Amino acid sequence: MSDVIPAETIAAQQGGMKIVWTGVVSSGPVNIVIPEGDSGLSTELNTHIQLLKDQGIIDQLAEKYFGAP
Repeated sequence: MSDVIPAETIAAQQGGMKIVWTGVVSSGPVNIVIPEGDSGLSTELNTHIQLLKDQGIIDQLAEKYFGAP
């Protein structure tokens, strides 16, 4: 996970990478970068991120560590 600018830079420099999730965790967007074309990993990440959202865990962690959901 990384802030948007480093994530975009790493993905461009490494090649074959793409940003599959962008969300706001604190005061700005955070991204997850995985190898491009890894649909299995992408599906798993999206499934688990959605579960964490649905269960309110992401909001709880944001409140705990950043003071706001």
